[in-house]
Amino acid sequence: MPQYDVRIETDVPAAMRDGTILRADVAWPVPEAGADETFPVLLTRTPYKKRQLPNLAAAGYIAVSQDVRGRYASDGPYEPVHQPCGASLDREDGYDTVLWAAGLPGANGRVGVFGTSYPAWEAWELAISRPGPLQAMYVSGMSVTSTAVEAIPRPGRRVQWFYYTGAPDARRRLDLLGHHTREAAEALWRYERHKWLWFLPWSELPEHVLGPLTPYFKEYLQNPTRDHFRFAGQHHEIDVPIFHRTGWHDRFVSTIDHFVAMRAHGRTERTRAAQRLMVGPWGHTANLTRKVGDVDVGPAAEMDDQALMLRWFDYWLRDRETGALDAPPVRYFIMGRNEWCAAETWPPAGTQAQRFYLHSGGCANTAAGDGRLSSERPNGAGAAVDRYDYDPRDPVPTIWPLGDQNVPLDHRPLDWRHDLLVYVSDPMAEPLEVAGDPVVELHAASSERDTDFVARLADVHPDGFVQPLCYGIVRARYRDGFDRPQLLTPGETVRYTIQLRPVAFTILPGHPLRLEITSSDFPNYDRNHNTGDDDFSDPTLLTAHQTIHHSAERPSYVVLPVV
Repeated sequence: MPQYDVRIETDVPAAMRDGTILRADVAWPVPEAGADETFPVLLTRTPYKKRQLPNLAAAGYIAVSQDVRGRYASDGPYEPVHQPCGASLDREDGYDTVLWAAGLPGANGRVGVFGTSYPAWEAWELAISRPGPLQAMYVSGMSVTSTAVEAIPRPGRRVQWFYYTGAPDARRRLDLLGHHTREAAEALWRYERHKWLWFLPWSELPEHVLGPLTPYFKEYLQNPTRDHFRFAGQHHEIDVPIFHRTGWHDRFVSTIDHFVAMRAHGRTERTRAAQRLMVGPWGHTANLTRKVGDVDVGPAAEMDDQALMLRWFDYWLRDRETGALDAPPVRYFIMGRNEWCAAETWPPAGTQAQRFYLHSGGCANTAAGDGRLSSERPNGAGAAVDRYDYDPRDPVPTIWPLGDQNVPLDHRPLDWRHDLLVYVSDPMAEPLEVAGDPVVELHAASSERDTDFVARLADVHPDGFVQPLCYGIVRARYRDGFDRPQLLTPGETVRYTIQLRPVAFTILPGHPLRLEITSSDFPNYDRNHNTGDDDFSDPTLLTAHQTIHHSAERPSYVVLPVV
């Protein structure tokens, strides 16, 4: 229950070191009459328009929500996270803001920083600068440690973000034609979405589509192997306890990578020991419910995100014994079994690699084909290959909602596609529990100089429902590393390693495990044009004839970390 009455002030100015004024809404807890009480500060910095946070103030914190430089009420020019490499003011602004917040009237000098998604990125930026008052962070839905992890642009969410989240306020500030509010742009996006997602070539995207942010978006697409986020190798500079929260269906389940890096490379032993990770069955959201997409994951998944956050900050900023460090560092949700588990590390110790090999009679195309998954290695019986054509004019569609955020939706609508190879195990006799980072080893050939291969694991329910679990992709030219692009020799068989996203699930008795192999997942990932040329500027699209090998000499298989 709230402890304090709350007083709110809007557009409170804070001067940065270069004189630029950033503005925040500040909610103060009101002490009882005559009480000489000071409070810690909770700060979030956002490009999404600041908001009042009376609930945090009622719990005994000075709650600060600030518009970042160049957004809404704050002055200065805005540069998004995909800015061209170079000096960024976000880190300096974050540092200056923490010092300013620690000196607010009624503040006791201790500051915690929190945020989800972009605000989490802002939190990480300022953490690297180590402002003295910063005592703890609570972040979720954090971006990858490096944007070059996959080196394939992801237009589905990116175009949408720039279109109705980034561009409207940028237009408003410059008084340019076009929508000036997110709501108006979002309404039009419903009608224009497909026009811009399918646009070719990206280099000729009209300037009016994304307004003043168009150059930033093009720079991101033109340089897929450039690390725009710039966090890789910097975790040793960070010296603060961090609660890392994410979900198996979060596009940024890569939050796990930051936890692992902080446990290994945090600035001090105390900081390394104070990292905590929670991975639930959720998507990219702060709404931690049991219903995720088409799946009900049970009552254990229901959480109060604010309560989790206050438990963390009460421990570090108010010296309360909340038990924040009592449990093992990792808490993760096992889908299927729908229960929480704890571990000392991620991946959890004690798993064993188990292979499931691809088999077929040569017709694994569609869910009605003869593709099988088995722990038995191919022995020469049956067909040695499966084939399909990948046409970038007709890519396999991403089964996500209109908002282009990953949630588990039934994948049966794809079952009929002949460019989808489907390999299914026998129904499990015993539970198969997996926790870690699955890998697909694929022997494949293509008729073209470049192409993609996508792998996806799914749980097939007794009623036929196909629940997606995790996926991964490899772009052929980067098969040997992003710093060593090499085009294919058409027709030559190559071994690919496809790293799937981390996951924890149990395939229950009576459920088969399903592996899908294809060459597109659009618009989650941009289409490979199959030409080997620059997809950013070349509109040419070629059909690639793909061959997947699964013979005794060239086996293809998925490696599962089995508990």
